[in-house]
Amino acid sequence: MNRKQIVFIFAIVVLVCLTRGISVGGNVDVNGDGVVNTADLEFVGTHLGRLGEHAADVNDDNVVNIADLMLVKNAIGAPVSGVGEMVLIPAGAFQMGSTREYSNEWPVHTVYLDAFYMDKYEVTNAAYAAFLNAKGKHGEAGVIWYDLADGDARISLIGGTYRVDAGYEDHPVVEVSWYGAMAYAQWAGKRLPTEAEWEKAARGGLAGKRYPWGDTIDATKANFWPHVKDTTPVGSYPANGYGLYDMSGNVWEWCLDAYDGGFYRNSPRRNPIAGANNIAEVLNEFTNNNLTNASRVLRGGSWSFTAQDVRVAYRFGSSPSTAHYSGGFRCARAR
Repeated sequence: MNRKQIVFIFAIVVLVCLTRGISVGGNVDVNGDGVVNTADLEFVGTHLGRLGEHAADVNDDNVVNIADLMLVKNAIGAPVSGVGEMVLIPAGAFQMGSTREYSNEWPVHTVYLDAFYMDKYEVTNAAYAAFLNAKGKHGEAGVIWYDLADGDARISLIGGTYRVDAGYEDHPVVEVSWYGAMAYAQWAGKRLPTEAEWEKAARGGLAGKRYPWGDTIDATKANFWPHVKDTTPVGSYPANGYGLYDMSGNVWEWCLDAYDGGFYRNSPRRNPIAGANNIAEVLNEFTNNNLTNASRVLRGGSWSFTAQDVRVAYRFGSSPSTAHYSGGFRCARAR
């Protein structure tokens, strides 16, 4: 599609938007640069007619068409909470693990990762509610995405619409299962980070430190027990060296990998992932509902865990169908 064709479609979109209201149902920052503008409109325009293009398929109907263009047009200039703001993590090697703490963190080993993008913030309640409203349900084939019934849930289904409790819009979403995090990431045109990607991003360019900023921690640096005793709005604490927020504390973050306590002893040295040969294999299995119920990795600790457990090397595993009261996620994508 050339620029003249895109401009023509843009004119149609403007006319339609002036005569009818259009609500945003997906990730309108389709190119992931943190702002909704004409570049996103052009991105969708160049994908018109394609199937399965998750980033450009804003309304998630499995085809990129005029409806997706209209959604992006209507959102130009509007803030996008918890969606689209990503940081480029450079390619290269880093030291993963720790020798000073638990055995599942041993040994420290060198890992090389290709460049990737990481969400600057944990996914918020507002962003996840938008996903639930776009999908119209919170589970498939008996799998729970989001535990509405739990008292710690900050999203409710009211009159057929998922709504966030007042004051919690910019807090990280909790009560999300691994399946629910995967479904959101797919809808947003992203994916969950691998465990290695998560740790490299969390370290912020530092080597051998316990936390994203160094070896000590206090209540001014992160949300951990026993200080706030609840989630805090994303971005409330200083960013790490890569410009990422809340990599320690606030909420646990799901990763793509299966949990393997001994994985570091035989981990591949380039782009490792536990429980699969590569990232594409996990994504394809999820799309085709072929995943086992193997435990999945959670990283970063939360507001309800102590300083020992919000270290960048701390590893935890849980059933992918479990929705934790202090468990959330952030997304990644390939460069």
